[in-house]
Amino acid sequence: MVGVPSRRWGESPLAVVVRAPGSELDEEAVLTHRREQLARFKVPTGVAFVVALPRNATGEVRRGEVRRRVMTATEEAGG
Repeated sequence: MVGVPSRRWGESPLAVVVRAPGSELDEEAVLTHRREQLARFKVPTGVAFVVALPRNATGEVRRGEVRRRVMTATEEAGG
């Protein structure tokens, strides 16, 4: 998850998900699962599906890059 700007809260969580090949996972399924697992204020406000997550040389997810990509895609979509 990454934080994205929110007019109401300043920043809100957004789940960034890589679907498994052949998966029919949708936004509502992800949000329902998270509602069962997290405190209400931590539940993401939306879901962004991506092909792959950027990783560094040691295999860790580059969260800053994920956030930049999500923000760029949101701006290009007019959001």
